[in-house]
Amino acid sequence: MGMMGSLPKPFGYFVPDIIVGAMVGLVVGWCFGPLIPIASRWLAKASVLQGFLQITVVAMAISSQLFPYSTGAPKRVVLQHTFVTDSNNIVESNYGFSVVDANSLEFVFNNAPEAAKWLKYNSELSFKEKYWSDRSSWVALYPVPFLFSGSLKFPAQTEEIRKHYQHFPRLVVQKTLSYNWNRRVHLELSLGSLSEIWTTSLNITGPLSNWSFADNTLPAPQTVSGGPPSYICRLTGQSNENWSFWLEANSSEPLRIDVAVLDQFLVDSTKELKSLFPSWADMTVFTTFFSTYHFHL
Repeated sequence: MGMMGSLPKPFGYFVPDIIVGAMVGLVVGWCFGPLIPIASRWLAKASVLQGFLQITVVAMAISSQLFPYSTGAPKRVVLQHTFVTDSNNIVESNYGFSVVDANSLEFVFNNAPEAAKWLKYNSELSFKEKYWSDRSSWVALYPVPFLFSGSLKFPAQTEEIRKHYQHFPRLVVQKTLSYNWNRRVHLELSLGSLSEIWTTSLNITGPLSNWSFADNTLPAPQTVSGGPPSYICRLTGQSNENWSFWLEANSSEPLRIDVAVLDQFLVDSTKELKSLFPSWADMTVFTTFFSTYHFHL
């Protein structure tokens, strides 16, 4: 129930409580319903009912003023440092943030002023539309981003990563074949110098008719952030080996392939940003290398 924040406001605040309240009320009714006629002779008095009502109102007023998180019951925050690459060049870098419950990132940064100040370099942190990010930027974590809500991204440094990695993930065409009405492209994925990879995700959009994954069986397509239907595949394996596979299309329309590699290595600036969040924020932090390819078969 704590992950119901993917529902839009205000439903994200109330739906989990309504579900849990209904379940608890039903179980309590089953367990103690037969005792109601016996206890009613003592409880069904105006003074007793008035006392219960006053206690309930006071408890609700007090609980609404308490801070909802602690180290034992933390706020879960996801931080992704993304490097958008083109071949071996860095095109863009940003810090992506998301949460998985109904309290938004604005709540987090309002209670983590040092992190907000660090992100905007002494200026006020903005939550305007230009800082919003959609689920397509979180494809490295697929399918978890379907639980995310209100994601934001802010500019980050680009050159720091070159101190640690010489080569970035890259997708290369090996050969292209045509037969009947089908076209097949053989590809090789190199993960570069990365050594702490957790997973790699491929988001393939276009007239895909077959592939070499999953016993040559295509899954049902997924639609991310209102975009066209895509086929998403998660890969795991040794990062020091190149991975070869093929894709097949039954149309001359181009295939678009988004490659997202999740690396557990963190540069110093990301570690510093993580340390600025309070202890009640449970930070899940990782680095993502993201690149996009278009193939005309």
